[in-house]
Amino acid sequence: MKIVKKIIATLISVLPFNKVRIFFYRTLLGYKISYDSKIGPFNQIFVMECEISGPRIGKFNKFSCRKLVIGQKTTVGNFNRITYMQQVIIGSTNKIKNNNSIIGTAASSPFKHNEVFIMGNGCTLGSSNHFDCADSVTIGSDVIIGGKDSQFWTHGFTNDRVTLQGPIVIEGNTYIGSRCLFMPSIRICTDNVIAAGTTVSKSISEPGVYVSSKLLRISDLKKLYDSPDLTVFNNRRYLRTGV
Repeated sequence: MKIVKKIIATLISVLPFNKVRIFFYRTLLGYKISYDSKIGPFNQIFVMECEISGPRIGKFNKFSCRKLVIGQKTTVGNFNRITYMQQVIIGSTNKIKNNNSIIGTAASSPFKHNEVFIMGNGCTLGSSNHFDCADSVTIGSDVIIGGKDSQFWTHGFTNDRVTLQGPIVIEGNTYIGSRCLFMPSIRICTDNVIAAGTTVSKSISEPGVYVSSKLLRISDLKKLYDSPDLTVFNNRRYLRTGV
C-alpha cells in the first residue's frame, strides 16, 4: 500500500497546474490541502496525515513523515528534505529557504515517537541547515536562523558506544548566525543573539549575546555502558536526558 501511495503521489507531483495537483492530493490521497495553497511541481509528499493551509511551496522538496502541518502564509523554497520523521509542524508566516534537511532515524529506535520538529510563527530559516531529529527540535516564534550551514544535533555517542540523545528547545525571539553547532539536551531562553560559529553545548537561561571562541575542558570522561538508566533496544544502548 505504501508503494502504491508513493507512486500516486509521484504522478500527482508532475501534473500541470497547481489546483489540479491539489485536487488529486485531496481526492486520491485524502490530504487536507486548501485550494489557496501554492504547491509547485516535482515535490514528493509521502505522509499519513497532511494539513496544508495556504503556504507557498517551491519545487523539488521532499516531505516524508507520518504527520505534516504547514500554516498560512509560510513559504518553503526548493530542495528541502524532510525524511523519517513522526511529526513536522510548521506554523504561519515562516520563511524556509533552500537545501535544508530535517532528518529522523532511518533505523528503529525506542524513542521514535520523539522524532518531532515544531516551528512556531514568524520564523526565518536560511539555507543548507541540518536538523538531526533523533529526538525533538522545538523552535518558538520569531526565531531567525540566518545565513547557512548551522547544525542541530539531538544525539551523539560515547566512546563506549552508548547512544546519548535529548531534545533541543529554542523558546523564541532569537537570532542565530551562520555555522552554529547545537548539541543535545539544551534549552535556549527567549531574547538572545548567538553569533556565527558558536558551539552551544549547554542550556542558556539568561538573555544576552553569546559567542564561543576557545576550547574548554568541561568535565571528566564518564563511562555509561553499565548505567542503570540505559534502555537496551535491538542490542543497542540508549540514554535519553531531559532539559
